[in-house]
Amino acid sequence: MTLTLSIVILTRNGLPFTKMCVESIQKHTTNYELIFVDNGSSDSTVSYLNSLPHTVVISNEENRGFAAGNNQGFRQAQGEYIVMLNNDTLVTPDWSQLLIKWLEKDSSLCMVGPRSNNLSAEQQISTEENVQVTTLDSFAIDWSKHYANHGFYGRKLIGHCMLFRRSLLEQIGGLDERFYPASYEDDDFCLRARLYGKKLWIANDVFIYHFGHATFLANSIRYRDYSWDNARRFIEKWQLPISVHQLETQGYEPNDIVERIGVFDPQWHIEPM
Repeated sequence: MTLTLSIVILTRNGLPFTKMCVESIQKHTTNYELIFVDNGSSDSTVSYLNSLPHTVVISNEENRGFAAGNNQGFRQAQGEYIVMLNNDTLVTPDWSQLLIKWLEKDSSLCMVGPRSNNLSAEQQISTEENVQVTTLDSFAIDWSKHYANHGFYGRKLIGHCMLFRRSLLEQIGGLDERFYPASYEDDDFCLRARLYGKKLWIANDVFIYHFGHATFLANSIRYRDYSWDNARRFIEKWQLPISVHQLETQGYEPNDIVERIGVFDPQWHIEPM
């Protein structure tokens, strides 16, 4: 049987979240491989990962960052599809089949993401939705039925759960490792994919639970400090006429960047892995 899905997950401490994530994958996923990249955990994460059957574990002695770590995982991936998944997520019934379905239906799509909680932008569900971990599966099943076969084009996707064809890496390269340790690498990846001529899709019929910033909290990292540094890098790379403060507080319009640049330039838009 041809391997369908490679699931790439980064870890850096936060073992309780990782265990819950793995259990949800084992419960709700078929025909997949798990690829973990550990960025210098000091707890028992690596020992736990090595105890999992049929799992690839890459153990870094230091924190190489979100982009570099995921690129390590991408290089090991054998599946037709790759999903970049945060360890502070819980997947739900039929999640991967539903996400893959969208890419199989439309060749113009290159990347698809689910609806989630504790996010920003278009993938965030209404705050009025009361999502509890204890009733997550039933919530997700009802959600999927209610929004069956419904989705919409996205301006960008969030990297907590991002599924794409492995062939996309041959076309645009991997994540830009200059965005260290994390933030804006997913924005950059989406922009390069769109400039290549592909479209992003938000699968409204898939709900994934997201705890949010668990790795930063587990490692006592102030997300804002690194986010502002990477915001500056993002502004410089894409030549945005806004300040770091504006980008961080007001955001940006991906469509404007795509329309302004217009074409994919391999010299500037491919990030070698």
